[in-house]
Order: sequence, then structure tokens, then C-alpha cells
Amino acid sequence: MKLAFSSLGMPGAGIDELIRIAEAGGAEGLELRLGEDEAVSVTMSGQAAAAARRRVEGAGLSLISISSYIRVCSTEPDAEVIRQLNDALELAAVLGAGGVRVFPGAQVPAGSGRASAGESMSWDRTAATRLSAVSDHASRLGVQLLLETHDSHPTGSDIARILALSEPAGTVRAIWDVLHPWRYGEQPEETASALNGSLAYCQFKDAVMGASPGDVTLTIPGHGGIPLAMIAGIAEQAIRSQGDGTFWASLEWEKAWHPELEDLPVALAALRAVLMPGDAPLDQPAAGSAG
Repeated sequence: MKLAFSSLGMPGAGIDELIRIAEAGGAEGLELRLGEDEAVSVTMSGQAAAAARRRVEGAGLSLISISSYIRVCSTEPDAEVIRQLNDALELAAVLGAGGVRVFPGAQVPAGSGRASAGESMSWDRTAATRLSAVSDHASRLGVQLLLETHDSHPTGSDIARILALSEPAGTVRAIWDVLHPWRYGEQPEETASALNGSLAYCQFKDAVMGASPGDVTLTIPGHGGIPLAMIAGIAEQAIRSQGDGTFWASLEWEKAWHPELEDLPVALAALRAVLMPGDAPLDQPAAGSAG
């Protein structure tokens, strides 16, 4: 198991600051969120992207993905979504990223939070058509398309339907965000089974659950109700069964959306303590410390 984290936990941070946090926290990988005020963006020059790659690789880190906000089930025209996907794939190749994270993002009825069974067939076909349209380009670039358990398709079984329709088979993989299947009642063994053969890595966070799937209070890893260590064990076994050599456990700390949360180094140390007990860095930040 190797530890990574998303730059979502440090909005606006530059590459050098993210590298410093990784080194201090024992992380070996990064997910870099795309945005005009972030370390990387789709409008950055090729020269700037190449320089960012040199700094990440020079620090001995792996860029496991760039986190786009492309929604493959969106109501935008197919051509526009496909253009966005191709642009993100080309940037990922220059950055040396392993993949491009995308969301399902189907338009669902207000308050439902999830595509209904009837709606899902249409949205699934839309997503698969768009992902299939860029799969050859992704393969040529050596970059994976990574569809996250999120929004309208929160469970492994939801994502698996899209993957089954995408061509060629196996060209799209899944990111298992551990919060979303759990809050919709899908057990970890079920998620792992649904994503069997297609799992790229897991994003970890913790939360206290309320009475409904939308009633979620994020917490420091290990302080909520999600069985993080159990999920890591199940997911790591799934990765090994696929023949993949490395299981990446990535902290997706939602500081950008919830500024009241503790700073990222605190959460990173807590996740490491949960997933890698006895192997945490000596210099762990105390809760409330600056990041």
C-alpha cells in the first residue's frame, strides 16, 4: 500500500508546497486538482506542465491522476465533452499523470441525489459513448480514464454499468471514493465485486452518517463511521487479484469545500495511522496545527 493525497485539501497550494507536505507526511503520490487558481490547469502552457512534472518526479513522487471536473453524463453536447476529455488527457500526458479523473454528473431530480433506474440506462449509454470516443487517444498517450463513484452514480454497481458499456473493454477504470458507496448502503465487498478488474485506486475520507444519504458530517480519518481499514484491505486484495503491483490509498480531504476542517497534514497523519499503524512518520502534526 502506498499513500497519496489530493490537492483538494490545500486549495491554491503550489507544487513545491504540496511536495513539502507529501515528504513530511510520508505520502508517495499526488492527485492534482485542475483549476485556474491551482497548481495545474488546462490552460497552462506545455512548458509549465513539463516543469511541474520535473519537480514532482524529482521529488520521487508519482502523479497518480489529475482531477478534472468533466461530467461524462452532462447535458452538454457530445462534441464539447469529448473535447474536454481530449484536452485533459493531453495535459495529463505532459504532466506524467497516470490518469484523468472524471465524474458521472447526470442531471437528477432535485433532492434525489442519484439517477433512478429508468434514467440510468440513458445516462449510462451517454457516458459510455463519450468515454469510448476518446479511449484510443487515451491509450496512445498512456493515460487512463478514471470514473469516480460520485454524484448520480455513487456506488460501484452504478459505475460498473458504464464500464460494461465502454469500448474497448477495460479502457476505463474506476476510482472508489469510499464515502459514496457506503452512504448509499453498498457494502465494501459489494463495491469491490462490482469494480472487479477495473479498480484503479481508492480515495479515503471519513464521516459520521445521519438518517439519509445526504446527511453526512466529515471527520478526521478514524473518527467517523466508515470502516477505512477494512475497506483498504478489501481494495488492496482486489488490486492484487487484478495483477496490479501497487495499491494507492489517496486522502481526498475536502478542505476546499469545507474550510472549517482541520488542515490537510492533520488528516494525512490520521489516515496513515489508520491504514498503516506502526508506520506513521515521527513528526506528526497535532490537531489544529497549521499546514
